[in-house]
Amino acid sequence: MNSFFEEIFEYQNEVNQDILAQLLDLEKEIPSKVLDLLSHSINAQKLWNYRILGKNDNIAFVTHSLEKLIVLDLQNFNEVLHILMTKKLSERIDYKSTSGKAYHNTIQEILTQVSQHFQYHRGQIISELLKHHITLKPTDYIYFRRKSK
Repeated sequence: MNSFFEEIFEYQNEVNQDILAQLLDLEKEIPSKVLDLLSHSINAQKLWNYRILGKNDNIAFVTHSLEKLIVLDLQNFNEVLHILMTKKLSERIDYKSTSGKAYHNTIQEILTQVSQHFQYHRGQIISELLKHHITLKPTDYIYFRRKSK
């Protein structure tokens, strides 16, 4: 199962880095909603990574520059790889929500949430870019798999 999550997060990282690089190359101004959604998604992954790793999870949900998002996304990816190498997916993580309510979930459940959450917002990001006549390369998982074979 670790290899499954490794592949999912490799896909996510490659697509994120590709999107961020394409946006950096655009001469047009990037809609602020796109930066907000990218930042939210990357900040949320950092929050979950920190919860799994037992770090202080007081993450500031702020909007970052594209350059900063590239760095943060790579850090998130490296943290997930570290989690997959050092933790069991069945391990239960106790944490508090941002509103202070106590919960617990397994690492497998949390990593599933993280990947699905990013997919959801990636769709919003692409939709927002299309409204501004900005088209990106394909980001579908199957496209990623075809390229790697």
